[in-house]
Amino acid sequence: METTRKRKPLLPLDSKDDTVEIRVSARAPRAKPAPPTPVGRAQMLATGLLEAVIGQVADYIESSNAVERLIRTQTRRVLHQLVQDPEFNALIQAQARQYAAELAAHPEILEPLVRAHVNRYLAENVPANTTVHQTDTKDAPKRKRKPRKTEITIE
Repeated sequence: METTRKRKPLLPLDSKDDTVEIRVSARAPRAKPAPPTPVGRAQMLATGLLEAVIGQVADYIESSNAVERLIRTQTRRVLHQLVQDPEFNALIQAQARQYAAELAAHPEILEPLVRAHVNRYLAENVPANTTVHQTDTKDAPKRKRKPRKTEITIE
């Protein structure tokens, strides 16, 4: 079975839009890239050297004790300045209020943490032969934004 390709229509010779049609064959040999000019070679060499220097500087910064001390000193200085900034203190207080309101609205967030602490406290402070009963107050009327209360009685 022979496959024929459709030819694109050619522009008429009296076309006034100065269009040039170029046909490129997929089977045509590819042109070899031109060798770099001396300026191009110099730019490639400079780029390679610059990348090597940047790599060495990055390695030095990553493993240098002096840079580590400098970062710690500057961080300490900035933090001391922030402690005395009233705007920063107001921001921290607003964030703390917002977080506390979120925890009050969703007590289930803290429940696993509280249970873990209670269990650890009981394991450390209650004698092994003592029985602990848990009374759950789930059935009590629910109050708005109050966490569920759990009573623990020790016999």
